[in-house]
Parts: sequence; structure tokens; C-alpha cells
Amino acid sequence: MRRSIASLIALSAVLVFLVSCGDTSRRNADPTSPIQRGGSQLSTAPACVTLANLVSMVNTVFGAGSPDASAALGKLDNLDKQLQKGNIGQAQDQARLLISFIQLKAQQGTLPGTHAQIQLLINGILCYVGLASDTFIIFPNDPAQILRHSNGRSGISLQANTVAEPTLITITVLSDTTPPLVTKLDQYPGFISLSQTSPLTKPAVVGVCPASSVPAEVLDRLRLGHQAAVGFEITPTADASFLDCSTSTVESRVSGWMQRLASFFSPKPAYAKTMRAGGVGGLVSEFSPFAPVDAQLFFGGGVGATVTEFKARPMDNTTTPKLPAAPLLSRTPGARVNTVVSGICTQINALIGSPVETECRPVVTLKTFRGTLLESVPVGWVIGQGGGVVAPEATPAHTCGTFGSSASTLTNASGSASVCWTLGATLGTNTVVATPTFGGDAPSGVTFSPASITFTAIALQITPTATATGGVFPYDGLPHAGSGACSNGLTPALAYSNGTVPTNAGTYTLTVTCGSGNPLYVTVTQTATIHITPAPTTSTVSCPASMTYTGAALTPCMGGVTGPGLSLSLSPTYTSNVVGTATATVTYSGGANYAASSASKTFQILYAQSGCFSSPIYNVMPSTKSFQNRGSNVPVKCTLRSASGAGVANAMGDLVVQDMGPNGTGSPVTVVSIANAFKAASSGNYAYGLDTSPLGFLPTHYYFVTATWSDGSKTTGWFYIK
Repeated sequence: MRRSIASLIALSAVLVFLVSCGDTSRRNADPTSPIQRGGSQLSTAPACVTLANLVSMVNTVFGAGSPDASAALGKLDNLDKQLQKGNIGQAQDQARLLISFIQLKAQQGTLPGTHAQIQLLINGILCYVGLASDTFIIFPNDPAQILRHSNGRSGISLQANTVAEPTLITITVLSDTTPPLVTKLDQYPGFISLSQTSPLTKPAVVGVCPASSVPAEVLDRLRLGHQAAVGFEITPTADASFLDCSTSTVESRVSGWMQRLASFFSPKPAYAKTMRAGGVGGLVSEFSPFAPVDAQLFFGGGVGATVTEFKARPMDNTTTPKLPAAPLLSRTPGARVNTVVSGICTQINALIGSPVETECRPVVTLKTFRGTLLESVPVGWVIGQGGGVVAPEATPAHTCGTFGSSASTLTNASGSASVCWTLGATLGTNTVVATPTFGGDAPSGVTFSPASITFTAIALQITPTATATGGVFPYDGLPHAGSGACSNGLTPALAYSNGTVPTNAGTYTLTVTCGSGNPLYVTVTQTATIHITPAPTTSTVSCPASMTYTGAALTPCMGGVTGPGLSLSLSPTYTSNVVGTATATVTYSGGANYAASSASKTFQILYAQSGCFSSPIYNVMPSTKSFQNRGSNVPVKCTLRSASGAGVANAMGDLVVQDMGPNGTGSPVTVVSIANAFKAASSGNYAYGLDTSPLGFLPTHYYFVTATWSDGSKTTGWFYIK
């Protein structure tokens, strides 16, 4: 009874502290939030406890005036000084040293403070320097206890005496959008990371609550994934009923701290009762990131070379084959009887004792519920009914390994594994069974659905195989024939949809017929998308680099187009071809056998400048003897003419004057910037009177003058102020 009353008093005191420290510290998790300490405002710690509070707690825990209290207060003073300097990282290092000192003295049994008072001091120090709020203090002689994150959705069940020294354990909830584990298994939100300051001496149970977004059919097969030191693993299943995952309501921070402290006083925590819906749990001996993972893999089967091109689609339990862009694979035909349409096998048939076609070889694909394909997973193949032999198939070359009554393969980057299959001597049904096992992207602990797949083929009498090969050709005026072949030495008959070998641009169908008129064979056909594309053309345009402004639109460029059997002159079209940067463009629209093309070229149309920036402005930096007095008016002049010598009356010029310092080499400082500054006369004379009296003009400084004219050209010069 005395222990229960003392525990109740201690827990009440902690509750008072946590009410003031809990949610406020979470809201002010930024360590630069201002707080009041000792009457001075700093910007280095969250508002959860004052320095005076911590000093009082130290005296309570260590005994006021004791040597250990003095040592602890010295460490606290160092911590606070680092905070006042804004050195958050160093302050947190000091906090860890102080906590280690407290834990050491507590373990030695030299502290007069109670267990709750020690915990209260440590929590206050952590809060004061902005360390993780879900950090738990574990002592070597602690009883079995459960640590829950403050949101109630993850936690750890520890055995008694589970650490060899005072240890900090931190539970960090990770972002739901970034799965933390290096695995191709599907990971579902509920991601956490655990860390500790010293190793555990006994295994612990880690539990997480999966997110409500997890599909119902996935929930029952979730396991706890672990990023261990040796790589990803699925942890052994453990009871995580100490979590209540039946509700998404987040527990308050105070509740989390109360549960944490309650574990120090009760041999069996009252809050650890079995809930209706517990978490996903696993037994672990080391901490790291954890996540709920789907431990079931989906084992699918199919046939054909194109199965290796399957692409995964998120949240889809199916795969969709892509039709091959090329014609049927080239191979040496035998007496084949299976049906292949556009490179896809529609049924597995072959002659007795003959191999099935490349397109009809058995293929299996392994993927997760969300469609992630799994690589390097072992798949075993065993011949069943009908006899026959199998051999591993190497893709994409589709070559065969050693044949036997069984074969071993690994899934490739497309999640697929396949075998070459030669049927037995029994007419009718032949089978081969594929079975996956652990390895590669499929770690120990997963299950396969289904556990195996049986492929069935039918051994039949002779049916020939026809192959057709078309192609894509650019028009060149020549005929472009396709090709075809028949198995069993038969001669193919080729026919074209236009009645003759195609020459002009367009799309034509080649039909290859095998066995027609021969009673020993079924007549079969195969077709091939012959496509003659319009020939590419090249348009060109040539222009002078520049011309002198005339006031009229200038058209100096020439154009043309060439191609196979094509050579034409083209007249360019122009834009902005009066003054400035002009563009000439030629465009060929193409025709039945020729593709369209175009080309462009730019050239400059410039004013002729005369007497621009003459004295008192110089084209080079003048000597200090050639100066202007500050406050004088400096004329900035330029004459712009057309190619005929007539003055340009409609030009504009922007003026910029920059201070270049006493030596003329300083960083430019703009002192004048005027758009359309120059006054024009009909004679093409442009002038501006530059007043040097404003404050931006300084004695013994050089000034750089730039005029930018409407044709895009620039005029520059220098002057010096005495």
C-alpha cells in the first residue's frame, strides 16, 4: 500500500509537469522558438521548462549541496551557456552527458531522489534542449515494460533486465510517403525507426499499427519488415496485442508519458491489456527502420518471348503484355504445329518429341500485390505427364541451356523465368510444373500464391509454320519486298495487298502461304505492318550576315529543298526585315513520297553610324588631362544614316552611364539609365545633354557610356570627371 501511494503521488507530480511540457514542446519542436528563462528571452529551446525548474530538480534528485549536485549543476550551466550562444547541437551533446551522469549515479544507488523524480529531471533536460519527445529511459534492473509512441500507433515490449547500462530508446514515426526498407516487397504506412544508446541484451517485440488505407485482403498477411545490419529481413512473428489498432484516434502526449512512467511502478502495466485489434509485431534483437510488409507474392504464368516484356502497373494484380514492334523472331523452323499470331502464342502445341516454339515456351512471373516485379528468385521446373525434357532459357537471346527432366532458373529483371521445352513421345497431353522458392528478392518468410503452376502442351501431327517479315523503308523510288519462310522445307508463296512489290509511300500487307496444294500439310498463312515512309527532305536558306538599313523591307536571302530525286528552289518568307534582327524562312510542304521540311536564317539590318560619341566622349578611356568638370553638361551625340546616306529619323536610343571608379577598372555602378533618351532631328542627328551635377557623379572617376539603338547595335565611350 505504501508503494502504491508513493507511486500515485509521483505520477501526479509528473502529470503536472507533462501537462505544461507535452503538447507545448511538440508544438514548439523548432529549437529556435523563444522562451523565458531567468527573466531573459533567448531563442534556443522549446517552451516546456525553465532553467530555475531544472536547478530545483537537480537539487531534489542529487541532494542540495552535495558534490554530485554541484557537478550536475556545472554540467547544466554548460548546457545552458551553449543554448544562449545558439549552439543547439553542442547543448544537446551536453544534455546527453548530463543524462548519462544521472543514469550512472542512479545505477550506483547514490541518488536521494525517487525514481519518478529522476525520470522527471531527465524528461525536463530532454525537453529543454529540444531532443526527441518519444525517448524512453531504460535501466538495467527495470522490470518487463511496454514503451508506446505518443500517438499510440507503435511501440516496444521489453523483457525485464534488457539492457546492461542506462539506455535511451527513441521511437521515431517516419513519413508515410517514403517507405524506409530496402526491399521490393510492398510496404504499407506504419513506418517507424528505432534507435538506442546501447545494445539490448534480450530480444524485444516491436509492434506497429498499419494505416487504415491498407486493403482489407492484405491486412491478415502483413508481417513486420526490418532493415537489419545484414540487410532486409522479415522478423519472426510476435504478439503485438499491446497496441490497440482498432481506432485511429491519436493518444495525447501526456498519456504516452504517463504510460511510460507507469511502467516503472507496476510489474505488469495496467495499460498493456489485450485489445480487440493488435498491431503487426515481430521479434527483434537490433533496432533500425521497421515497416509492415505484404509477405505474400503472386506467382503468375504464361507463354511466349514477349512475356519478358511485361510491365508492372501499381495497385493491379494483372500484367499486360506489349506486342513486339518487330516481326516474328528469326529461327530455324522444324515440323511445328502450334499457332502463333503476331508473335503471341495462342496454344502450346508441337510435334511428338519436338520443342515448342520460342513464343510458346512456359514463362512465370513473380510480383507483389501492388505489381512490383521480383528478380533472382529461384524457380524449379519438373516434367510431369508425357515425358519430355526442359532447359533454362536465357533471355532476350532465347537460347537454351542443358536439357533434362528438371531445370532450375532465376527470375530476371522483368520478374520472369522461362524454360525451353521439348515434348515427350506421348501423343496428347504433356505437362511441366513450375515451383518458386525463397531467394533473391523473395526473402525467407514470404508465401507464394499459388504454390506452383502447371503448364500443359498437346503433342500433335504435322502442321507447318509460316513466317513473314516486312519492314519500314524510306521512299527511294525502288521496290521493297518482304520475305517469308515455311517450316518442313516447304516453299513459301508471297502476295502483296497492292498486287505487286510496293514502291511508293504507303502501308502494304505481305501474306506468306505455306502448304497450299500439299495434302500432307495444313495450309497456313502469316502476314507482315511493309511500310514505305515519305523520303526525308532538307530545306536550306542562305543570307548575308548583315545589311545596311534602307527604311524598306529587305529580301536578300535564297532558299531551296533537296531529297532523293528532288531539288527545288524556294522563295523565303521574312519577318522583322526592316531594321534589327531579321529572319528568313523557307518551308517545303512535302508530297506523296516526300516529307515536309523547313529552315530559317537570321541576319542583321543596321543603321550606318557617323561621328558617334565624339569629343568630349572618347572611344577609349581618356587620360586624366582630358576631363570634364563635375556639374558640366556633357553632349552625347550620334548620327544614324540609311544605306543611301539619308538621315534616320525614327530611331530610338536607350542611354546607360556607369561609374567605373578612379582607375576605370572598378565594378560598374549605374548612375544614369534612360529609355529613349536621345532627341532626333530629320537629318538623323541624335543628341542628349548629360548633366553631371547629380550626386552619382564623383570627381576623379571614369564613366562608361552605352547607347543601345533600335536596330540592336550599341555605341560606347568614356569620359573623365575632374
